[in-house]
Amino acid sequence: MEYKGPTYIRLRRDYTPTVTKDIDYKYEVGKAYILRDGHDITIIGAGVVLREVLVVAKELEKTWAVLVFVFICCVYLL
Repeated sequence: MEYKGPTYIRLRRDYTPTVTKDIDYKYEVGKAYILRDGHDITIIGAGVVLREVLVVAKELEKTWAVLVFVFICCVYLL
């Protein structure tokens, strides 16, 4: 690649359910939100893998208190 400046490539994603639609939050750049509160295990997720993170957290909660953070990501276009 010969271009020497900032580059942004956006790829489309397959359909995934929105898992954050029921969260009461005010969007702030760079802020994480807690989806599940616990103290034994911490899982941090964002984007399309968040659904899988919540599935795993539900399974782990049978034994452990699981804390799940989610990052609502954004990209600033120049």
